[in-house]
Amino acid sequence: METLRFAIVIPALNEAGTIRKLAEACLQQADTVIVVDDGSDDGTAGQLAGLPLELVHHEVPRGKGAALWAGLNRAREAGATHAVTLDGDGQHDPADIPRLLAAARANPRALVIGSRRAAAAAMPAGRRRANRIADFFMHWAGGQPVPDSQSGFRVYPLALLDHLHDPGRFRGGFVFESWAVIRAGRHGVPVTGVEIPAIYHAGLRPSHFRPWADITAITLMTTLEIVQQGFALRALWQAIRALGQNGSDGSEARVAGPSGGDGRGS
Repeated sequence: METLRFAIVIPALNEAGTIRKLAEACLQQADTVIVVDDGSDDGTAGQLAGLPLELVHHEVPRGKGAALWAGLNRAREAGATHAVTLDGDGQHDPADIPRLLAAARANPRALVIGSRRAAAAAMPAGRRRANRIADFFMHWAGGQPVPDSQSGFRVYPLALLDHLHDPGRFRGGFVFESWAVIRAGRHGVPVTGVEIPAIYHAGLRPSHFRPWADITAITLMTTLEIVQQGFALRALWQAIRALGQNGSDGSEARVAGPSGGDGRGS
């Protein structure tokens, strides 16, 4: 039986106010923590001084997708089989990592997503609606339900990287995470979810998400994936049925509740 080895990857752009506390908490969960400083100009890297982690530095911002791609590949080079990803702004709680790891251990092939669906009422209304729409289209393009396609709190099986061909097309902005979900479905990699809280505290910095630019880029990528599959009519019908069966939720994806899971990643 394969031994699973976990690393934690944190993409960060101008997170000086949150990154050290977050990194310290992550070091309690795994021995390998990789922070990708995506061209920050606020001293983010300096906040990590003295911590036993690996820092990957981009001279200029390349986008969240590029930061994730760099971090995931570095985790694989370091011998990890799986990588936990979480945002550097504090909206993901490292205390939830053991539950995501438990789901990964239960199904090592799966892409595990921290799903905010149960806590959707805490999300801004606009983001909640956008997530529902995105989940529907990710289901259509990927051929399987997706619990929360826009959540960056995940466990990636690093073998999935082998199916992300020509990543240069989708490294910028926020397209990479959606593309990874679709590619997982197209290559038979299951997607499962674990409930997490939606954290939007007063001190949270404004999102780097650019509504028009990033939504347009994600839409174009998703459309291309659907067209390449001859419009994936069977998957469209499944996504429509799921939408009807789950109200406005748009997905039948498996989502584990808040119980279960402990243990340190290694």
